[in-house]
Amino acid sequence: MGDIGRTTEMAGRSGLVACCCQREHFTPREVDVLVLIARGHSTAAIGRRLRMSPDTVMRHVTHMFARAGVSNRPELVAIAFVNGILEASWPPTASSRRCLGTSSPA
Repeated sequence: MGDIGRTTEMAGRSGLVACCCQREHFTPREVDVLVLIARGHSTAAIGRRLRMSPDTVMRHVTHMFARAGVSNRPELVAIAFVNGILEASWPPTASSRRCLGTSSPA
């Protein structure tokens, strides 16, 4: 399995968190979308969860692709891990849950 395969396998774990210190690469809303992409959610599911239209989700995804220089979701997730935008943490720590704006484990 290649690096992207290993990275996306890690991303499927529910302990996935956004790293607070590296958020400047993407907007906070893009990071919200990115975390759900890494967890394997579809565009429609992301829209429902974040209360935005699927078109808005795709606009965020397109912007992230351009900034990261990638053309698909697995590459985006891999780049996010490599650059510290996402990290796998199990069990999620209190600080990682605060970073995502949640109070309980995902």
